[in-house]
Amino acid sequence: MVRELLAEAHEYEGLDYKSAANPSVQRDLVELTKDFGAMSADGGYILIGAENDGAVVGIGVETARLFDEASLRGKVRRYLPDVDLHCAVHHIDGLAVAITWVNPHPKMFAIFAADGQYREKDRDVTVFRQGDVFLRRGSASVRADYRDMERLRERFVEQERTRVRREWAADLTSISAPAVTRPRIDWAQPIEEFARTAEELVRAQDTVPIRLLLAGVTPVADQRLESGDPESLQELLDRISCLAALALLIRSDWLVDESLAALSSIYDVGHQRFGQPEAAGIQAPDVWLAVAERVYALGGFAVRQQQWQAVRKLALEPGDRQRFAEMGRSWLRHSLTYAARAGLLTREVDGKTQDLSVLELAREQAKRLACLRPDRPPDDDAIFNSICQFDALGCLATVAAGRRADQVWPAFGRFYSWRTEPAIKRLIEDRAAREEVAPLSDQELADALRLISQSAHQAFWFNWDGFDSPEIRSFLAAHPPSAG
Repeated sequence: MVRELLAEAHEYEGLDYKSAANPSVQRDLVELTKDFGAMSADGGYILIGAENDGAVVGIGVETARLFDEASLRGKVRRYLPDVDLHCAVHHIDGLAVAITWVNPHPKMFAIFAADGQYREKDRDVTVFRQGDVFLRRGSASVRADYRDMERLRERFVEQERTRVRREWAADLTSISAPAVTRPRIDWAQPIEEFARTAEELVRAQDTVPIRLLLAGVTPVADQRLESGDPESLQELLDRISCLAALALLIRSDWLVDESLAALSSIYDVGHQRFGQPEAAGIQAPDVWLAVAERVYALGGFAVRQQQWQAVRKLALEPGDRQRFAEMGRSWLRHSLTYAARAGLLTREVDGKTQDLSVLELAREQAKRLACLRPDRPPDDDAIFNSICQFDALGCLATVAAGRRADQVWPAFGRFYSWRTEPAIKRLIEDRAAREEVAPLSDQELADALRLISQSAHQAFWFNWDGFDSPEIRSFLAAHPPSAG
């Protein structure tokens, strides 16, 4: 866990590095408390004993003892009585590093209960005052202004709406179940029975049971992750994926959106577990990769169904709607990063370590689940081609959305270009499809294609030499690189 955070190698809203801090020194305690208060808006980590680039410098033995959780909480409680703070000391290459985690505040932010002051050069320095609210902006902890408070208010309102909707859904279930006769659908049903029941309900335009089921997915996912049983998590994800595939097949926008929201909720449960490094059960990278495999499989099906808006939605879903959207991140890039760091993208074959591609894992999911490929037999090569094409279209959608350049990870570059090129040619020729996937001008599309092709070559230079299609090459030649 600590190594993963150090490997980020840069600070951001949810991660801060400090080369040194001593809670027994008033100045350090006040500055740390300020950061704890700022982190409480969204949750985050502070690592003490690391430079700004994640390089470990360590803290001394005596200082490490001061990061006892009970002791530190007692010191901070004077200023932040209701902040949920955890800490521990780990040793990395023989050097002690203290890790502190602040859970997101249930009321969206913490209010300082006392002034934070220290004495320096015969004068009092005030870092925060009673009643102040601090937030993170980039890698800095700053006093909230009216714009921040408005944003937090909107988030709190949305959180309350979600809570009320879930309570309403639970009440409606208990009230309506005895009075209404309808097919029963629940997560415990065998996958084939589950899929048939969903089809019956949708055909009858009886959406309530499915909506209620999806609305309550978070506590179910949380329980299954805590149980530590990977198979139970896989079963839950399989059923949600089948609902999403059904939605794509019948072009049901509400079911696409709510199935995607359910997958995103499970992905977000992974974030909560990531913030609890000592918790037993299924670890966050395993959750994230399991979701990503199904998203890629669904993306391939969306390509085959020419559901271009769904392609964009699947590719750009942040996976943490409170933080990732603001940071320009998407769940696909995030999941692959942490899966690789956790060693989940390798497999032992005949005593040798073999690298895996998430696109191949998605093909295995589609082959295993008939509901993800109602249009194709399990071994049809068109399934894998469409998954590669979804990956390329997702990269273009990311560029078009103005997301961070490092969020483009062209996994398709590991495979022959002819697998990917049909979708690229479709965007070149079909303006309507392009508008739904990646609304770019011809010049912008050409520049984006060069960007993802270059990224593919850098990642898979032994496989990817660029596009081979004459149509794509002609398009690129007609739109040479933009100046600058």
